[in-house]
Amino acid sequence: MPESSTNTTGSILPGRRSGSIGARLLLAFVLLVLLPVVILSLVLIISNVQGSREQLQRDLDTALAYKEAAIDEWLSRLEFQINNTALGLASQSDVQIFLHPDTVEPEAWTAASNHLQDYLRQVAGTLDDFDELIWLDQSGRVLLATGATQVGANLSGDAFFLPNATQAMVPPPVYSRDLGYVSFFAVTPLRSASGEQQGLLVARVNKMPLNVILLEQQGLGDTGETFLVGQGYLFLNKPRYPTAALTNKSAGALVALDSEENGSGTYSSYHGERVFGVYHWLPRLDAVLIAEQELVESTRASNAVVAVNLSIGLASLLIVIVAALVITSDIATPVSEMASTAVQAAQGDLSQKLDIERQDEIGDLAQAFNAMTTQLQQTLGGLEQQVSERTSALEQRTSYLQASADVSQVVNSILEPDRLVQDVVDLIRERFGLYYVGLFQMDESGDWAVLQAGTGEAGQAMVDRGHRIRTGMGMIGWCVANAKPRIALIAEDDQVRLRNTELPDTRSEAALPLRSRGNVIGALSIQSAQPNAFNEDNISVFQVMADQVAVAIDNARLYKETQKALQDVQRFYSDQSLDLWRDYMQRKGGLGVRSDQLGTGEGAVEWGTEMVDAFWSGETVRSTTAEENRNVLAVPIKSRDVVVGVLNTYKPIEAGTWTEEEMRLLGDLSDQLGVALETAQFFSETRERAEMERLVGEITAHMRQTLDVDQVLQTAAREMRQVLDLAEVEIRLRPVGDQGEEEAK
Repeated sequence: MPESSTNTTGSILPGRRSGSIGARLLLAFVLLVLLPVVILSLVLIISNVQGSREQLQRDLDTALAYKEAAIDEWLSRLEFQINNTALGLASQSDVQIFLHPDTVEPEAWTAASNHLQDYLRQVAGTLDDFDELIWLDQSGRVLLATGATQVGANLSGDAFFLPNATQAMVPPPVYSRDLGYVSFFAVTPLRSASGEQQGLLVARVNKMPLNVILLEQQGLGDTGETFLVGQGYLFLNKPRYPTAALTNKSAGALVALDSEENGSGTYSSYHGERVFGVYHWLPRLDAVLIAEQELVESTRASNAVVAVNLSIGLASLLIVIVAALVITSDIATPVSEMASTAVQAAQGDLSQKLDIERQDEIGDLAQAFNAMTTQLQQTLGGLEQQVSERTSALEQRTSYLQASADVSQVVNSILEPDRLVQDVVDLIRERFGLYYVGLFQMDESGDWAVLQAGTGEAGQAMVDRGHRIRTGMGMIGWCVANAKPRIALIAEDDQVRLRNTELPDTRSEAALPLRSRGNVIGALSIQSAQPNAFNEDNISVFQVMADQVAVAIDNARLYKETQKALQDVQRFYSDQSLDLWRDYMQRKGGLGVRSDQLGTGEGAVEWGTEMVDAFWSGETVRSTTAEENRNVLAVPIKSRDVVVGVLNTYKPIEAGTWTEEEMRLLGDLSDQLGVALETAQFFSETRERAEMERLVGEITAHMRQTLDVDQVLQTAAREMRQVLDLAEVEIRLRPVGDQGEEEAK
């Protein structure tokens, strides 16, 4: 940072000076004073008329600006008051009764009408700006009025009837034929608290404040006058000369109304005098504001100004020359100090401050310089704070992502659906610091979202009673129906949300769809005890997590179905295998092999107690027989989880007990033996079946060698007896429909 400051400020350090600022200021003061004094007389003579005219225009412009601001303030006050009056009227409980007479008794409607009439009169009596308040319906019919306007009259043809008005306003004034003068009105729409249009509230405005504003003579001289002229050249206020007509067709009014722009000029006024006038166009009233002063008065003032200016110029010549040295010193010294301090600040020392207390531009510059250095220091500190805040926000988002990753890791490691949903809600609540988390799944009909798991005692209670929400209802139902998340930053303000008395501390809530393979299988409800607990960042994290949870639930469901199907298949094959072994052993009459020091051979094997226990329990059995000096070990032999035999062995007691490694080794060998036996049994069955098919084929071939029935029967009987090694074969045929018998041997 210091190196950067040095490089940056090197180009702004002071270079070679051509002279002190004090000497240059002194010379400039002398020249500037001498030159005006020399040409002052000529300038005053030449500019006398023009200067007086410009001064008069400025004075009149200033007066008009003041009056224009006062008129705007008056209009704004009228709009404010009419708007407040409309709000007060709309808040009256009798408004709905008054507007819907067919829903109440006549006595109730009359009471409501009287109450509202009294309310409007009371308001009109307290507001000096309004002479009358009129309530119109949307068609322009008078509902209520506090003055001479008749109730029931239709005023839709009047200019102030603005049924499309959206806010309080004062429309351009209109000439009232009934009253014989120009009237102002304030208009505002009348709406209920729910936004229902209830008509227009119109106020006939008291013009006295406007006349007071325009009759103010400050800045206008003795002959000056201001007045408003509207469309049709009508006076909008009472003119100064009472003999004037209702209209003003002076040149100024004609030009202003025709061009609708600001301007000035010399012309004849409405009362016949030559005047200088300034006019401002007021689009808010569709009128022109005019200020005029007689030329006689304006010329007298300009002559006095010339005399005063000449006197001041001569006096100034002497005073300025004497004061030049003082002023120069007074300016140069602080400027020099400021330059020195600025150089130090440019070199990186922002702690330097200017100790200059003056009520002029130099003082302002010193204060601005001090403020600039302070702001630079604050900016540097602010940048560090922004870095800290962004780092904190990044850490928070990282923590959310880490928590989401932890949840995803856990849910992907659980394949039991019931345990999965409960672990998911508990883990999400713990990792994200939530008040409540609930997980809903759609039932088979798709009409209900059923709560499968919820955190805390409230969640368990709702699960036990079978809490469910219909699709489309509440935040959960809406979320499932639309396959989109729904967030209620202020829970009680959400119109769709269903309030749950078992979760009274919920202040913000979000419902997230559980989407898997293009289908919504449920929803996740996350609730916080803090308002505005959710934003776009954490909702996106929650939705990604919800999708992962949905996939995990779907996978767990598929895994469970697959496991069940696999168990059914295994049970089927186990039953088949057991039946095959039973048939095989019945044919073989039992098998046994014994191997000892004398050799290995087949024969009957005596089933000891350990072998019987191992066969029926399917578990390895150990025992010690002291009288026979044996440590016996019986290991079941299984084929497709069916015990088909037992491997029995022993070792002398002095050789020690059976170790775990020995038992594991014999268990593995037993398993391999079971597989080998199954393979051999399957091969034997296959070979026997092939042999049977071969024999059937040979017998069938011999029988088909002749077409004689006797020869076929004899061949069949002979082949069957020989091939199957039978003692006798007899075949008999019974004639169809005959009790007699024909024998063949």
